[in-house]
Amino acid sequence: MPTIEQNRAPPFLAGLFCAIDLERRFLSNGKQKDFIMLDANTAQNPALLTVGYEGTDLRRFLACLEQSGVKTLVDVRERAQSRKKGFSKTALAEALAGIGIRYVHLRDLGDPKPGRDAARAGDYETFRKVFTSHMDTDAAKSALSELDTLAKEDRTCILCFERCHTECHRAIVATYLKELSPYDVVHVEV
Repeated sequence: MPTIEQNRAPPFLAGLFCAIDLERRFLSNGKQKDFIMLDANTAQNPALLTVGYEGTDLRRFLACLEQSGVKTLVDVRERAQSRKKGFSKTALAEALAGIGIRYVHLRDLGDPKPGRDAARAGDYETFRKVFTSHMDTDAAKSALSELDTLAKEDRTCILCFERCHTECHRAIVATYLKELSPYDVVHVEV
């Protein structure tokens, strides 16, 4: 098992409330598996970042992406709309373009409404069932393949709303992606 320094935020995220630690991951087969969250700059495999924008503002969010070396942000919200200023699809894409980050919306990797409703109600078992079932669709498989291609091209970060990745489908998307290609997943909290 790789080793990491405990309780140390990597230098590329210093001061940005980064959380990198040992996590329990939900896999598509219903089992749990441990993954070590690594410093994206020293990872042995390509680093795949994930981030949620809950509780932050656009300025801090963009600074975190920039300092993390993100080149492509992949939005995995089914509906790329937000009541939070700057985080709807068009405004976010424009802000990202202003700092040289490509924006890609992969709607087919979004959580279907029944899954979102279950997550909002705190029913994470139903949420996971709905979303893992969705990941078996041809549309989701195609979008996952597109995400894999993007992540191999340059440093990519998966975006959704929830701050806590364990309560968000982006962690499940990252797990599915790891089944296609070796990635070291880094869940960033802004």
